[in-house]
Amino acid sequence: MRTIQKRRNEYGIGSAAEVPGRPGVWDLRLPRRVAGKQIKRRVRADDYAHAMRQLVIWERDVLDGRDPAQALVRSVGAGLVTVDRLLDRYLAAAQDRHGRPWTHETRRKADGKARNWVRPELGDKAVVDLTASHLDTLYDKMRTEGKSTGTIRQVHALIHSSLDQAMRWDMVDTNVADKATPPMVVPKRTRHMPSTDEVRRMVDAADAIGQAEGMAFYLLATTGIRSGALCALRWSDVDLEVGTVCVERSINLQNGKRIEKAQKTRKVQLLGLTPICIERLRAYRPPDPGDAFLFIRRDGGSWEGNQVLRLVGRLADDCGIPHVTPHQLRHYVGSRLFEQGVDLPSVSAILGHSDPSVTARVYAHQLADQKVVVALLDI
Repeated sequence: MRTIQKRRNEYGIGSAAEVPGRPGVWDLRLPRRVAGKQIKRRVRADDYAHAMRQLVIWERDVLDGRDPAQALVRSVGAGLVTVDRLLDRYLAAAQDRHGRPWTHETRRKADGKARNWVRPELGDKAVVDLTASHLDTLYDKMRTEGKSTGTIRQVHALIHSSLDQAMRWDMVDTNVADKATPPMVVPKRTRHMPSTDEVRRMVDAADAIGQAEGMAFYLLATTGIRSGALCALRWSDVDLEVGTVCVERSINLQNGKRIEKAQKTRKVQLLGLTPICIERLRAYRPPDPGDAFLFIRRDGGSWEGNQVLRLVGRLADDCGIPHVTPHQLRHYVGSRLFEQGVDLPSVSAILGHSDPSVTARVYAHQLADQKVVVALLDI
């Protein structure tokens, strides 16, 4: 206690008081002369001495010029940082592996996983006290309650990435999630990928429904464009003279509302169009489209992803083809390109993957023999 008393005399350190009716929960206060204004923080502590140690470390960081909100990083040795508080800070600053901030949808899903599972089971535990056993107990509980392997692994990924960040912030020396044992993913049954003949039949079926449906399906089947990006295409993105379409936005549903945002990878793609596709677009183009969407609903709004999914499913059913999705059409385009000998970076760019390594993992079986050719598909 002498060290603490010395610091109190030297710096005029604030106070620590246990919250009435909440054993082990303490309010720490630093005076105006330390931080420029009175600031307060609520922490967990075993006793008064433990709370004062946390207060000393917090005060030292503030006096050293650190932002009071960031001081929790250095006070972890005193047991200040819980999993709850780590998640608060991690989710507020989370980025993907390329250093880009999470999208709204990614953050919403991560918040949900944290709120429903991680915080209730692990939130009050100090980060330094967390063990692989704690994580495995959580995964066992989720499995007992009927949660899928995918959901459990998503929770594991959230915990693992937040603890990775805790290591970078010098909160912990190791990531205990490396020692945990989440359930293994059982390989899914390989879905049917349509043949070229089947895709041609689906093109004819789409043309029979309507011009918009035929044009939309033809773009899906020849460019591999994502359904959300297809819905966001505007006529100002299409250059029929050069034969290209610029893909930079996507339309998705969030809480029942159509949201137009940057693409999944936040990259801008410039896709080449085949001569047949250009002629089809010329025939489909209205006289003065301006900046209108290519595919418009009766109420004047753009198409959305579920509409594209239903269209492709209907065409497959009408043609007697096993279940086909827009995503399988992307695989169809990628496979066709590799069959023609297109190189890996080009296929990755055409499909809009974030990195060629993603393409390599998906199409590893088709990379053995390849030649560089013009990356154009016609049906």
